[in-house]
Amino acid sequence: TEEEATNDVSDPWRSWLDRRRKEDARKGRLRSLAVLDGRMDVCEFGSNDALGLSQHVEVKREASKTAWERGMGPRGSALVCGHTDLHVQLAQRLCRLTRDERCLLFPTGYAANLAVLSALGDEGCHVFSDQLNHASIVDACRMAKRNGAHVSVYRHNDVQQLERWMERSERPRKLVI
Repeated sequence: TEEEATNDVSDPWRSWLDRRRKEDARKGRLRSLAVLDGRMDVCEFGSNDALGLSQHVEVKREASKTAWERGMGPRGSALVCGHTDLHVQLAQRLCRLTRDERCLLFPTGYAANLAVLSALGDEGCHVFSDQLNHASIVDACRMAKRNGAHVSVYRHNDVQQLERWMERSERPRKLVI
């Protein structure tokens, strides 16, 4: 029975998982996956496709065409495997769009956060991070700290606390995230 499985001390992981699931159910914390068929007209503001470009007709057409012409799949890092002429074209177009001379391309937001904060955060930098920042920013702050940056986590949206801490900071460069 389920109760016997919960009390089975020979399998501590099973017992712990069963107790944990019951507790989560009692607290209303059990979740289920929403199944989307890819044809639904929904806005996914919590996803990596908030603009809905994955379902845009022209994007799908060009992605399909490029996949047939060039292949697809994970390539590896640009430093190890190089990047393609398509990466160069994208960077050039982004520079024209933003009227900047150069840009950096990152495969994910996580990679961007780690790269930027570990590059900017050193002994001359004080990083101020909102307590509800994304986990990728928390990880990036840890890397900056290892590089010598001072990291302070301020209360969510507490501008007064942030201003006080920034005024007291003796580091020449300050970075607010």
